[in-house]
Amino acid sequence: MAGEFEENNLHHATNADDLDTRILGVDAVFKYKGLFLFAEYFARHRKPEISPVFDSNGFHAQAGYFILRDRLEVAARWAGYDPSSLIPDDDRKEVGGVVNYYVNKHNLKIQGDFRRLDDDARRTKTKELRLQTQVVF
Repeated sequence: MAGEFEENNLHHATNADDLDTRILGVDAVFKYKGLFLFAEYFARHRKPEISPVFDSNGFHAQAGYFILRDRLEVAARWAGYDPSSLIPDDDRKEVGGVVNYYVNKHNLKIQGDFRRLDDDARRTKTKELRLQTQVVF
């Protein structure tokens, strides 16, 4: 389990309405015999120079399991955040599944995921399929 704090004051950095941002976060990881659980939460507070102060909180959770030890992993992912507490019904969410095949650990792996992205502000539900490989030499 871990926690983090970030402060990033950009007031007067440009001629726009620059933000002073503070983020508090916590996360936890659990691994046991091929099972992997991960969760994190961020509480973000934003203070523009001119506009009203707002919060923008988010979370991410993932659970995975190696079906074949060190070779084939499946996982499920769930995430979301609220871009601005000043705007009702503007949340963004993600839910999806993942398959990873490790040919030579992280040096050579094939990854695929399918996820649905919900944007409440735009009233859209987008589906995304990704396939990628990683080669390290």
